[in-house]
Amino acid sequence: MRKKWFTKSELVVTAIILSSLVLLGVILTKAARIHGSLAPYYSSLHIVHRAMEQYVSDYGEYPRPEKWCDLLLDQNKPGMRADILFCGAAGDPLYYDTTDPNDEPNFPVGAESRKEYNMWNGTRHYTYQLKWSHYALNPNAEPNGPADIVLLFSTKGGWNQFGGPEILNTQNYLRDGLRGCLILFNDGRVKWLAAKNIGKLNWGTAEKEKSAK
Repeated sequence: MRKKWFTKSELVVTAIILSSLVLLGVILTKAARIHGSLAPYYSSLHIVHRAMEQYVSDYGEYPRPEKWCDLLLDQNKPGMRADILFCGAAGDPLYYDTTDPNDEPNFPVGAESRKEYNMWNGTRHYTYQLKWSHYALNPNAEPNGPADIVLLFSTKGGWNQFGGPEILNTQNYLRDGLRGCLILFNDGRVKWLAAKNIGKLNWGTAEKEKSAK
């Protein structure tokens, strides 16, 4: 039997296929790592969405943008706590610890006294939890609006923040060198979007203008 040798074109095609498979494997592995590390934030945003739904059930509308964090927390719904609005990867501290009883946190957000405790040497410590939210509310979102409208999105740390793409932040969730953000959509879906896909988001501006006419 004669051996069959690959032609140049067949070798090129084979090399392209193998390269594509390797690249696909890298992309899928990277995607799995991204979504795995973001799992706690996905869960947090699902809790926030349930609190939003309950608020709509009680009041017929989403919380007022300028007070949305406070209004959701005031409901005292299961799982809805200030710290689930916090993103540890953003670099802001969640707690402030001091040994001076008169020393209060100096941050642009509120703080709640958490606990007092003594160290082994007798030094008294005072710990505060800071009220950071690394999400902003899109004021164009309405309960009966389209499913794909942005409801909440990643932003720099603050509290009761609202707005649109101008305050969206892609640095909070840097994963494998990829910049992106977490989005909670109007229908409750949570997605991490790479920065290159942010321009495709529906902010509901057209719907607002249409209803105003």
